[in-house]
Amino acid sequence: MNASPTTSMPRALTADHREQLMKLAREVSIPQGTRLVQEGAHVDRFWIIRTGTIRRVRCAPATR
Repeated sequence: MNASPTTSMPRALTADHREQLMKLAREVSIPQGTRLVQEGAHVDRFWIIRTGTIRRVRCAPATR
């Protein structure tokens, strides 16, 4: 599934909040095919995708 944004960050955040976020942000390049988040794992960051696309993969629960 390719996701497209429903709103842009500039409209979703106030100028002050955007400025605070950008002070903490850092730009990275991620190779194609890299898994950003493992389902069920603890995460300590979030991603703002500036260019490219992402694919959401949902794993089915294990069955017996």
